[in-house]
Amino acid sequence: MKHPGDPGTNEVGLQPVPDLGGRFLALLAEATYPCVGAKSALARGSIETHEFGALGDPGNDRAILDGLSRFVAMIEASACNEDIVHSYVALFSGPGDMSELRFESLMWAQLWRIHKLDILAGNPPADDVNSDSDSPLFSRVLPRFGGRFGKG
Repeated sequence: MKHPGDPGTNEVGLQPVPDLGGRFLALLAEATYPCVGAKSALARGSIETHEFGALGDPGNDRAILDGLSRFVAMIEASACNEDIVHSYVALFSGPGDMSELRFESLMWAQLWRIHKLDILAGNPPADDVNSDSDSPLFSRVLPRFGGRFGKG
């Protein structure tokens, strides 16, 4: 499900990518795409795509957190089969040319700021989360959603 009106600021010079959500879903539908879980969610229509400005842009933080809140509330309120996997996909307009290290740096910075916003909203971190990024138990959690973002 595409949400083209999702807010988020853009870096100077970054142009919106036409139908980024549609292009992402088309990639999942390709015969060579290997993830069975993604293909299953796509076939059931349970993937929501949300388009934002540049990855790492603090202007995206509130919109991502609010979008996740609406997404979780929608799933919790629905009477649909609990065995169906639902996916909230945040797509970013750029930057398009970056190293893996830069991508990870921007992604973790974005997740950390969203995590802090969630804590400021009164949702404390889980007791079983280790914030030391060198720990094998490292993860970031959005407590309100039970979503974990970790290594491996």
